[in-house]
Amino acid sequence: MWSAAAGVLAACDAKTAPPQAKVDGVLALALHKEGLGVLDTATGAWKVPPAPAAVGPELTRLAAVQGEQLAIWSLPVMRQAAGRTLPGTWTPRAVSGSDQVALVEGPSGEGIYRPASRVMTKIRIAGSGKDFSLPGNFEPEAFSPDGGRLYLLDYIPPRQPELYRVRVLDLATGAVHPLSTKDKQPVPPGAEETMRGSGRKAVYDPVNGVLFTLYTHQQGHQHTGELLGVRPGSPDVHAFIHALHLDFGWAVCIDLPKPFGESAPEGHTLALAPDSSLLYAVSAAHGTVARINPESLNVLSVKTFAPLTGEASAAATAGGRIYVAAGNTLSDTASAFDAGGPLHGLAATRGGQLWSARAGRAVSLDFPAKRVLDGAEVAGLQAIHAIVGQ
Repeated sequence: MWSAAAGVLAACDAKTAPPQAKVDGVLALALHKEGLGVLDTATGAWKVPPAPAAVGPELTRLAAVQGEQLAIWSLPVMRQAAGRTLPGTWTPRAVSGSDQVALVEGPSGEGIYRPASRVMTKIRIAGSGKDFSLPGNFEPEAFSPDGGRLYLLDYIPPRQPELYRVRVLDLATGAVHPLSTKDKQPVPPGAEETMRGSGRKAVYDPVNGVLFTLYTHQQGHQHTGELLGVRPGSPDVHAFIHALHLDFGWAVCIDLPKPFGESAPEGHTLALAPDSSLLYAVSAAHGTVARINPESLNVLSVKTFAPLTGEASAAATAGGRIYVAAGNTLSDTASAFDAGGPLHGLAATRGGQLWSARAGRAVSLDFPAKRVLDGAEVAGLQAIHAIVGQ
């Protein structure tokens, strides 16, 4: 039962049974040493070969660069559109449902939350043929549903980023604007939100049209509401969820209570229920899960469980179930079992089947039976991120 009271987690079973016979596979968005791709977990075959790639928020489109070719895949049917020649060095960052792709030229850094040092950013919008050269250090995050705007992370200072803020590129005019407040008013000069910390995990809520991103260790950060004088200060908050409405262009920060943000970013993660009824924020190192209403954007309750060590991932299933993987352990916040090796990533089918990567294999995790079901061996496999085509 969810409450503010501490929960108790049963001890992990250190004598986990070896993997069982292979299970029917799924198509999974997976991370390989070469990049993102779509993997058949039963056979180990890549339906979309791994490469530097970006995925649309609803997991319907994947754009990948292989050599000087840009390929766009429709994931529900695993069909590739005609390739496009792309001379130079480009990295896909954002994809729209109408096959627009935002790419950044030159060194790509370690993803949108850890950009390369740059003082000028060249962004190409494949699908429209437009190029934009923006002074500063920008990373595309997502398109608006109508494809007319591109949301950007603006890193400050550009050469050695310490802060970042979300801005909007108007693809018709090339102008860069701040976000709006929730009542659709422009944020006044000097009150635009800047964030300090580590972006950890993003999930998209298709029901409410909001992109949720978990940030930790943002000492010195002030929310727009604080700068406008409409909310009290939160000096003890060290983690929050940035809620960005992709259609209306407003953003709200959902403060997370202690102990969120008081441990390494890798121990934090985010998961959304399949029906968008609940959003879950997890601090595995502190054994804490917060339940959040994605519509009202408030924390409903907090539950504690036995802490887990290692990089965390989570998956939510129907009926209010949340699973957390960290190190060798898979937990449902009431009991847990040892998977016999480090788990990398966690994804759930709509029917509740769990998949992860362990020791170079795709594995299915039968939580009620506390056992690991063997999938395919995949050289270079690093993590399972999501189930596609369901």
